[in-house]
Amino acid sequence: MGYKIGKIKTERTTIATIDEQVDAPIISTTGTLDTTIYDDITSIENWVQYGKNICTDYLQVRDRLLVELNNISWSGLTNNEKDIVIEYYLRETSKDEVTMNTDKVTYLMTEKGYSQLQAQGTLIQSYSAYHLNEINSCAKRGNSEQLYIVIAKHLTIIDAADLIKITHTLFDLYKSQAIRGTDDGSAGEGLFNFLESTVGSSYETTGLEQQGYTLNTGDYTSFISELMNVLRNGNY
Repeated sequence: MGYKIGKIKTERTTIATIDEQVDAPIISTTGTLDTTIYDDITSIENWVQYGKNICTDYLQVRDRLLVELNNISWSGLTNNEKDIVIEYYLRETSKDEVTMNTDKVTYLMTEKGYSQLQAQGTLIQSYSAYHLNEINSCAKRGNSEQLYIVIAKHLTIIDAADLIKITHTLFDLYKSQAIRGTDDGSAGEGLFNFLESTVGSSYETTGLEQQGYTLNTGDYTSFISELMNVLRNGNY
């Protein structure tokens, strides 16, 4: 499955400064891809360059990059694309972390001339930057107006307050440390396991649906889907 950024065209506008006037390019997006301007809008490099204009946060851009990485695979990447994959601390879904890190270290040593220690240090730096960015994204999602619109749409004020109380620790870990859940990272169980009553987790029979709230509208499938659209997908 691929993603298209959409039609990207350049218009001209004039910015007046004290000493001169300069034309500034403005990027606008529509639902149609204009291949006369860009014929590879879904590339890894273009997602990095233009993703911030149409994605809500870092993690949403990273998700798009992961799709492209899975489509191409590490062995099919250019060196510049491999640098981006390392920068965003990405891993092919089909590979475990040890295998992916070995591929990255090998590339840095053979193509960049790094020592093994330098290559490993680069991965540590990449993870540190990634983790700070994912925390920032999760904090935005967890504090977004859209999240509380979804909650208020489905729950009474009393039930909403109860939900906030019983998930306080999980939400705090989500927003402060980006701990999402067993299917969304390597930090173990988290908020998503509770919200989705993940099979095999400690919340399988004690998750959101099992709380027994009477919903104002819809059903638990739609309620959970709308919550995850904000918290996992970053649509807020």
